[in-house]
Amino acid sequence: SSFSRAIDADQLRLPLCTWEAGRDALLTGASEEAPLRTRQREASLQMLLEECEGLPYLSEAELLAEFASPGWSQSGGTGTRIVLWGVRKDLEFAAVARRLKGDIVVRGSPGAKPPLSHQRSLRAYAEVLYLRLSGQGVEPTMEIVIDGRRVEPRDWSTYLEGGMRRTVALPRPSAEDVQRQFGEEADRQDRPSGGAALECSRSAAASLTLGYARSFEEVVQVLSAASSGESAIAGEKRLLAAEETGIFFYHKGRMT
Repeated sequence: SSFSRAIDADQLRLPLCTWEAGRDALLTGASEEAPLRTRQREASLQMLLEECEGLPYLSEAELLAEFASPGWSQSGGTGTRIVLWGVRKDLEFAAVARRLKGDIVVRGSPGAKPPLSHQRSLRAYAEVLYLRLSGQGVEPTMEIVIDGRRVEPRDWSTYLEGGMRRTVALPRPSAEDVQRQFGEEADRQDRPSGGAALECSRSAAASLTLGYARSFEEVVQVLSAASSGESAIAGEKRLLAAEETGIFFYHKGRMT
């Protein structure tokens, strides 16, 4: 990191500061959750303000004001705020084009195959990061805000065409399958009815949903239309083949 280079460190080093909740004062005293002492936190703050190249804050007050800015925690709860500066030249803050406002995108290398939207756009990636199925009451337990604008999670209950959407329940694993996969780790917890492997097999559940983002008739119409070169139809075919074809895997609400 630029900070590690500034302090001539041969390993990744980051300043760590902790403030008391609801106060503009560094946390005093050490604990298991916050092991640094007050003197170490003061030193970290000083290094953060003086050694981090391009830091957009000139004082502790300016830094703390960032956490009071609009859109930071719209729900009034807790969260994580990430501030980027000194971004590499192959990243671009997209605030000019209206459809990309409030996003960070990767331009990609000249001549290279364009990456998929969720691979080049932070907003598109955050949109599919956590599972949402409003029809089944599955909602993300957190919200993501980029540049003051809330990311609307993709709702797979409505995104895929209803007439072409199919959801099937996958077979539950047996206790033997769990034991075979995880070995002794599966039975380390003291569980009734045959141990943790059996308990895991009883609670495990998975489903598979397949469908199209547009009607089947439109898919056939686009793919069967004649096209050449850089025509609009050719672009539609590429969009359908790349952006609208693929599989997302979610585990406990998280995309993997």
